[in-house]
Amino acid sequence: MKKSERKLVIIEGEDSFVSSTLEKLCNFVVDETNYKTISKSYGHLGEGFNSVGYSALQRVNPEVLSSLEGMVTSGGMLVIGTKKFEDLADAKLFHDDDSLRYKSDRRIQLSNNYLKRLVNKILEYGQFIRIDARSDMDDLLKIKERPNKDYDLGFLELTDRMKEFLSDDYLKVLLVTGCRGSGKSTRLAFMVRELAKKHYSITVTGMISHAAKKILDYNPHMHFTGIDSLATKELSARDVIVIDEVASVPLPKLKELVSTGARLLLAGTTDGYEGTGSGIMLKFLPYLDMRGLSYRLNHLETCFRHDDDALGKLWKDIFRPGYSDNRTAAEPPAAADSLQMKEISSEDLMKSEKLLADVYSLLSGSHYKTAPSDLRQLLDNPLNRLFILTDEKDEINGVLWGICEEMKDSMVPEVFLNRRRPRGNLIPQTLVAHCGFKNAGFYRFFRIIRIVVPDSLRRNSYGTTMLRYAEKQLSDRTDFFGVSFGVAEDLLKFWQSNGYIPVKLGMKEDAASGLFSVVMLKTLGRLKQDVLQEWRDAFIGEYLHSACWQHRELSPAVAVLLMKQGKSREKADGDYIRNLISLSEGQRNPEQALVHVTRWISENSDDWTKWPDENQKAFIGYFVQHTEPENRIAVEKAVDYMRGDMGKLIDDRDSGSKNAD
Repeated sequence: MKKSERKLVIIEGEDSFVSSTLEKLCNFVVDETNYKTISKSYGHLGEGFNSVGYSALQRVNPEVLSSLEGMVTSGGMLVIGTKKFEDLADAKLFHDDDSLRYKSDRRIQLSNNYLKRLVNKILEYGQFIRIDARSDMDDLLKIKERPNKDYDLGFLELTDRMKEFLSDDYLKVLLVTGCRGSGKSTRLAFMVRELAKKHYSITVTGMISHAAKKILDYNPHMHFTGIDSLATKELSARDVIVIDEVASVPLPKLKELVSTGARLLLAGTTDGYEGTGSGIMLKFLPYLDMRGLSYRLNHLETCFRHDDDALGKLWKDIFRPGYSDNRTAAEPPAAADSLQMKEISSEDLMKSEKLLADVYSLLSGSHYKTAPSDLRQLLDNPLNRLFILTDEKDEINGVLWGICEEMKDSMVPEVFLNRRRPRGNLIPQTLVAHCGFKNAGFYRFFRIIRIVVPDSLRRNSYGTTMLRYAEKQLSDRTDFFGVSFGVAEDLLKFWQSNGYIPVKLGMKEDAASGLFSVVMLKTLGRLKQDVLQEWRDAFIGEYLHSACWQHRELSPAVAVLLMKQGKSREKADGDYIRNLISLSEGQRNPEQALVHVTRWISENSDDWTKWPDENQKAFIGYFVQHTEPENRIAVEKAVDYMRGDMGKLIDDRDSGSKNAD
């Protein structure tokens, strides 16, 4: 092993020995017994350490473990602590607390394929040091104490793109990307120093103050500013907002910063797992194009923190199989009806590493946020259904990945009253808890997580072919097929052309995509068509009002598409009163409340004017401004007044809910 090669160390033993040894050997340790430590670790992703430790005594978190390798400097070591390493692959010997995240029902038995593969990959690698209570650790202790080379990057020079940003006030955004350890933060710090010499007004900000440590170390006269304080400011091209680890910033926040008028100097690992993942590349840069704003992308190829050594290659193989394989079509795409559709299982993926790499690289390379936990979901969750579209050479031309969702009947009332939020079952929970469609909790859903076709093969009806095959295969055990995604014109057209209709639109922009999420459904059963149309009409009625408020940023083209295939259902006053009461008692989110309030007021203006002024102000103030709990008394008085005024329409919330269903 070369001197610059990084080492993988496995500590085995009792909990106390493992924990104390991790602290003894490592400059930075992530202890999985404390989730605060896990989230805190993301604040150190831009740093390098001689030795990084990970405690796997209770759980193995894919996102955290995968990210730590990039922190280890050249010649350093990554240390994993566990009772016995091979036991991680045996579900009877190692009860992984992290697996609970993937269970929508505790009765579900997950397979242990993910950890089996992880253990086998490391054992096949073989180049690791195994230590226990009897081992001599003197040589390993020296690694922790040696000078940290991560900060010795003073020789770096600014690239041509960076110099262009310094000299051109009309260049709105510079995004510097690269692998961990490529010198992004150091170069960013140098640029800030040069901008200060040119008398620019510089604001260093971000979601985590620690991510700006390198910038502030090189520029001690500057300080960190909270990102929320910038959105309302009016700035100019002489103002520069600087953000390191930009992937940690939600895209809606970045859009707000663009609108301030300032220039943005950004850096980050945009193909990482944390934060918005690839959303910066796939969503934010197209947003700048749409706004006509100039930007430059500067990708740094060389990694200074460590060589692309055996440990780095092993970690990529474990957590991102086939990710760098950018497949292009060498031949013209085949006709969709000449291709073959088939369903594959997690066991098929475990038997063929090539199949797993081909499937996962296609899934991750075409989506703005793919995490290592998605790989675990793919390998372990028995509710998954995975379909692939192959050509005559058995090359994969498309992938459809979905999951079966069904709530327990006994849980539906609790979810409807917002007293329970069980894991999983995204679509039925959304319809029941957020839309108030209680009957949705008693149906079976198949949620399409991803449907992907390589860029070079698109617009050949491959996606439609996969959908039809999956729908046919699952029709006898599924009431509704569904999908949830960031709403965009092209995606809406695709799903509507395949018979899916919108029934729910999120009230806030998604952090990773910067878009409002939409839920679309389809049913193949005639008896369910009326149910789906009822949900659809209720959505249209709400969207007519939210379009001018929460969703006013949506393009006219998207708005028109959302209104297709439905009509506004006229609601009786009793329906509104039931919704408003449930809203006031915390059973619906505040954003959804505003839709009901404004619509009820607009259609019942005569009754509204009869309310005492103080009740009107308290009621609308609670929902519009999200007043604090101590003001709830005033809200309850307003609701009581409304109940008394319309007591014949509703006896109580529970009986009202039954009538609504």
